[in-house]
Amino acid sequence: ALDDLDVRIGKILHPSPANPAANRGWAEQASAQLKELGIWH
Repeated sequence: ALDDLDVRIGKILHPSPANPAANRGWAEQASAQLKELGIWH
């Protein structure tokens, strides 16, 4: 169904209390990950 579409799937860090890495600079990490995916400039 998606053969004709240019679809990419990516992931970013989820800001979860159970994830210590996500609690340190989440906004900066998420922005960097979105830039790597080409979603954020």
